[in-house]
Amino acid sequence: PSALRVAGGHGPSLVPEPYLLGGFDVVVRGDGGEALLDLAENTGNIARIRSLPNISTRSETGFIHNPLRAQTKNLDKYPYPLQERECHTLIDKDQVRNNVDPLEFQAGMYSLVIGRGCIGKCTYCTSGTWDEMYKESHCKLLKRRNRSVAHIMGELERNQHRAKTVFFQDDHFAFPTRQAFGLVRTYKETIN
Repeated sequence: PSALRVAGGHGPSLVPEPYLLGGFDVVVRGDGGEALLDLAENTGNIARIRSLPNISTRSETGFIHNPLRAQTKNLDKYPYPLQERECHTLIDKDQVRNNVDPLEFQAGMYSLVIGRGCIGKCTYCTSGTWDEMYKESHCKLLKRRNRSVAHIMGELERNQHRAKTVFFQDDHFAFPTRQAFGLVRTYKETIN
């Protein structure tokens, strides 16, 4: 009952009100890395939470939608995803399993994200609407940001003993040509 319930992602970012009315305490809008850290540092201080960038919440008088902060261009500053057993709890077929490697339940498939953002302008996708959301906060939307080849390889090297297949999750493999060939070449030489 005392847990802070947080929603994020495309839907809550664009229309936070139904999530706040539906039981969430906070909606993180836009890029959420720094906002989640801010929330963790201020848990229990609702007055401070209500003033944090990228946050929507409710008050006695209505909804509070704080401006978004500028996006981080350098994605290498973020740590690799937590993959160790002690970081995960898996709920599978109504059974709670603590300290379980989620890759064991994905047939050895490792999911990897090389970047953030979208270069498209599709009218049917929510990605295209983020531009307007960031403009309202006087920030420029960075259409596509990629991690460096070294950062991607570091994550793969750290986890290659755990997976037989690497699944690149990005919708767009949008690298400059030289960097794309460098990634493929380094992947072959390092991970094979």
